[in-house]
Amino acid sequence: MAVSTQGLTNDLSITQCNALASENKFLNDTYKTSKALNTRGLREYKKGHLKKARNYFYCAQLLSPNYALAHYNYAATLALLDQKTVSDPCYNPTLEDMEKHLVRSIQLDSGRRQRLKNDSDFDNIRDGYFYKYVTFDIKQEKISDLFYKVGTWHAQTIGVLPVAKLIFENESNVLLKTYKFKASRQTSGWSIGIPAIYSIDGNTLSIEFKNNKLDSLNGEIRFIIKKNVLLDIEISTDKFGIFKGYQDDCNA
Repeated sequence: MAVSTQGLTNDLSITQCNALASENKFLNDTYKTSKALNTRGLREYKKGHLKKARNYFYCAQLLSPNYALAHYNYAATLALLDQKTVSDPCYNPTLEDMEKHLVRSIQLDSGRRQRLKNDSDFDNIRDGYFYKYVTFDIKQEKISDLFYKVGTWHAQTIGVLPVAKLIFENESNVLLKTYKFKASRQTSGWSIGIPAIYSIDGNTLSIEFKNNKLDSLNGEIRFIIKKNVLLDIEISTDKFGIFKGYQDDCNA
């Protein structure tokens, strides 16, 4: 049975991928077949045939799960084909799949992290927290660098509005803003902000406010790391709960 690349989706089975390899007369060896599929995908990519390229890259990583380049190339085409579902703007299966395979490529080959930083295919995710996390080298860089690269860290609350946010301005200065709830929505809003100095000692964040009347704010930094890739990070405080580098509006 031969399978044409026309109309293939990213939900291909291994049988279909093998049939695709057979159709294109690739080698029987799995890894060599995957490399050949990846090369064919690159040809389609250069022609601007992103959906065809995506399918070849998908097959390549499916046949050889430890083939870092195939995972990376598949993620790149997904980033370029970014599509949100019309029925649910908070659900983006394309980008979710892209994130999974991009993480896997870096786990298999740490050199992919540096490649990612210079790859224009991922320009549309560069401002997001996910990009800033996975490109952060936990062995080489300082946590303070990540704090101010992300910039604003939001208190994660159950409800419609967050109660506080920390805005890290550089390696030492931070601004605490709190939300003022009032009876009239017109008068509710964020405070101007309270300037402070912060320091990091191990997994402890200490914030000393320049207004000495305010108590200091301390937090525990928690990392979610899988095979040397930073997937998430949170700051746990007694006063405001957990801060993260994004506000989860979809689950608020």
